[in-house]
Amino acid sequence: MQNNRTASANHIHQIAHLERVLFDDAWTALSIGHWLSFTGHLAAVRLSLDGQLIGYALISQVFDSADLLRVGIAPDYQRQGIAQQLLTTVTAQLKQQSVERLLLEVREDNTAARALYGKLGFQQIHIRKNYYKNTDGSRCDALILQLDLTTCR
Repeated sequence: MQNNRTASANHIHQIAHLERVLFDDAWTALSIGHWLSFTGHLAAVRLSLDGQLIGYALISQVFDSADLLRVGIAPDYQRQGIAQQLLTTVTAQLKQQSVERLLLEVREDNTAARALYGKLGFQQIHIRKNYYKNTDGSRCDALILQLDLTTCR
């Protein structure tokens, strides 16, 4: 059994730890704490039954629009539908706050994330050519996706 909830200050270091495990461009605990101190910035977390943080989503909301900035699921819990459940909870919360659209940016070569976002109803609205730099020096496009919260379930 697991549950979703809004992150507290106690979760910042756990989120930063997962960031380091998952991403080359990891956010630090200091940057996450600073970022969360601003109005409209929130973090949703997924906890296991024993209270271990196993996933998170970082969202920035301005008026009727929100941006999904980061999503991370602990490696041992990936491909179990946890990201989908967490993002479904997040979108329901945003709809209750009268947010009309949720935007995100994803690497074109991140097929797993793109499949998840497609399943959730996100639509591609723009491409940023050669946006990401790979470790070998090559470039990868960024896809801008949008979920219309006024029409989704």
